[in-house]
Amino acid sequence: TQKETRALSEQPLQDAKKLLLEFCGTSLQAFQGKDVEGDNKEGEAYSQEEAKKLYELLSAKSLSLEDSFLQDTVIGMIITEQQYKAIEDKLPLMDRTAMQAVVKSCDSLTPEMYQKLANNKLAMSIETLKEVFLPELYISTIYTLGRTIFYLYDEYPPGSDRRAPFIRDLQVAYYLCEEVTKATGSTLLHTFLSKAEGLNKLLLEVEGKAKEQLMPDLREAEDYYKAVLADTSEYYEFGLLKRVGPDAHTKLRCHEKLVKCYRAMFLNAEEEKKNGFIRKGQEEVHGMLKLLEDEIRAGNLNPPQRLAGYYITAGQFMMDTGKSELLEDASTMYKTGYRVELKKKTYHPRMEAALTGLIQVHMAKKELPRAQVCARHLLHLAVDHWPDKRNAAEKKFAQISCQICFQALKVYKKDDA
Repeated sequence: TQKETRALSEQPLQDAKKLLLEFCGTSLQAFQGKDVEGDNKEGEAYSQEEAKKLYELLSAKSLSLEDSFLQDTVIGMIITEQQYKAIEDKLPLMDRTAMQAVVKSCDSLTPEMYQKLANNKLAMSIETLKEVFLPELYISTIYTLGRTIFYLYDEYPPGSDRRAPFIRDLQVAYYLCEEVTKATGSTLLHTFLSKAEGLNKLLLEVEGKAKEQLMPDLREAEDYYKAVLADTSEYYEFGLLKRVGPDAHTKLRCHEKLVKCYRAMFLNAEEEKKNGFIRKGQEEVHGMLKLLEDEIRAGNLNPPQRLAGYYITAGQFMMDTGKSELLEDASTMYKTGYRVELKKKTYHPRMEAALTGLIQVHMAKKELPRAQVCARHLLHLAVDHWPDKRNAAEKKFAQISCQICFQALKVYKKDDA
């Protein structure tokens, strides 16, 4: 699902889902109940029931795996620098020195070293890990499969019935995580991911949603992301403690989601309520940008994978408020986001979002020549790197060029008179 290969991920993930169930002696058909429709509560009940049955099946099969298999695939993992940072300050000094050596040499963990982590509550017990390995592998597979609808937006647009099985996967992934917690007392990282980056992204969507459903969904999303910022839960990923509460990346993502939430709220609210949502959104923008600057200064955003996205989100919010005093700030945000992506030289579509935002700012400020420069550059990038966006870029450039000609004609006629 990385970079430009996302369109290729759906079938391999479908195959992996099918093979995991076959490995456990069952099939997709055995667990297919009623299809979900949107966030239909009855559909969620079916997903909960499916998750219970799946956990019983997957955990039983997982417990039957040979110890040597678990050692080769999970316990004998290589600890990355990022993983080590999450647990470093919780290790006794003597174990910390030994673990540092393992991380630097990229050696695999031994059962003894894993047990030390478990003794310090930095990893699940081997017995627990053995029980949840296959359930977690299945969760990871269907969570990633469910997120296909966000990658392949044109194929699975909001409101489309074709989304139903993918929404079902996201729901089952979340409820399977809950089954893991009930059975073991441990919380998987996918408990957070399946909600924050899956089901809650559906709540933030506006397109294809009934008006009476929109605001309740946005408020539910708002409550969730606020709760995450105050979270203190311990999250595990394939045995290892991944984090306690939200790390800096998670906090940034939550602030960004809240900015998008308030943007959707004020764009769809009654006139007298708009300023309240704008004020809340501005507070989240401020919190997001301050945390971003702190992390950049600390050197914690290298490589800055989503750095440009935060600036673009801030720019979109400022632009859409309709407040003229925020136009210059919006321009700064878009320019910063564009420069971040330009330095990476990967020509990510985020560059398109930044340029499109700059065009909107210049149009709002009646700076048509500057808007035309941005539109021309956008067209060149689309021709060279984003062929699917070429038609839209051509139309945008033509539209601005026509406006400039029309404006020049008006001036000419006025002078001639």
